[in-house]
Amino acid sequence: MAKNYLATFGIIIASLAFIVFMLMRFSVDTSLNNWHKGFNGFVQASNVQQDNQKPMLVFFYTDWCENCEALRVNVLSSSDLGQCLENVIPVKINPEKGRLEAQIAKEFGIQGYPTLYLVSPTQKVLGLQELANISPEKFVQQCQTGLQSLS
Repeated sequence: MAKNYLATFGIIIASLAFIVFMLMRFSVDTSLNNWHKGFNGFVQASNVQQDNQKPMLVFFYTDWCENCEALRVNVLSSSDLGQCLENVIPVKINPEKGRLEAQIAKEFGIQGYPTLYLVSPTQKVLGLQELANISPEKFVQQCQTGLQSLS
């Protein structure tokens, strides 16, 4: 009888842990809601770029990548990025979500995650470096330096 209670208790705890995990992932994903997403988002961002001549900030990630999640949670969702994001058209692409997303990643030569590129309206591409454990302040600084070198 006690084993049944223990098993039931274990199932309840595991279920609650799963629910909390999924809610945390949902909150992370919604933090980048203002970003263009996937292949269609990339196409939309390219059209917007032609109209306003802003560079795109293209973020390649996967769902399983711990460094991608840390970058999303600690840096890309940070309020410190507000001014930086005003100067770019943000795009997020998970190459594992579809054939067209994978094709974009292939065209950019993506070999690891996370990877971020600044893409100028003239299609000049600049990769952002040293993304592991980067602070929002350092990321903004790197973005600003990259934007200056693209202009």
